Amino acid sequence: MWYVMEEAFVLIRVQQDPSSSDPDFLHSVKQKVANLQGVKQVKGVFGIYDLIAFVETKSVEELGILVTKNLKNIRGITQTDTMVVGF
Repeated sequence: MWYVMEEAFVLIRVQQDPSSSDPDFLHSVKQKVANLQGVKQVKGVFGIYDLIAFVETKSVEELGILVTKNLKNIRGITQTDTMVVGF
């Protein structure tokens, strides 16, 4: 069966709980993101975002679930912006 995958870059902001002093917090969030189904690659970046994930899903609906239910349920993720690949 042939189908087109939806591809997107998801820009992710992470904020650590001020009461926590875990030096590996951002790395643990990155690993949790990387373990989600559909996430192909995650990179830590400098700037207003902390992580960028490249994702592939079978549909726009699956992409929405990945971002709104799976990613945003990871402790520390405070904001995401999704850029769907157009061409």
